[in-house]
Amino acid sequence: MVGEFSKQMALPYSTGGMSLNDAIADAGGVSLDSANTSAIYVIRGLTDETSVNSESGQTISRPTVYRLNANSPVGLVLANQFELKPRDIVYAAPASLVNFNRAFAQITPALNTIFQTLLIYSRANNGGL
Repeated sequence: MVGEFSKQMALPYSTGGMSLNDAIADAGGVSLDSANTSAIYVIRGLTDETSVNSESGQTISRPTVYRLNANSPVGLVLANQFELKPRDIVYAAPASLVNFNRAFAQITPALNTIFQTLLIYSRANNGGL
């Protein structure tokens, strides 16, 4: 369970199986503040049995990607019926503004430092200190 879930975690696979809804619930659900609930993906097939040889002789995995739209009632019903398999990866994509907000949060301390330095310099040159 990676991406915009409340908890990033690997879930143990039980012999009875686990539905996509169960896995999402075990991870604490999607983060409502940051997840795009219409873009939850299950990536399946990153194993040797789905590999093919390329022209260059390298082995390439050809995973299958399923997309869940959890905004729709039909999507929620399908998630309850969708059985996960061992080694499946479940990924919740971020909402559209989340990446911008994260980038802005990274540069804000630097901008604050520059602003404070300019303010101190301006006051020192104008005799304001």
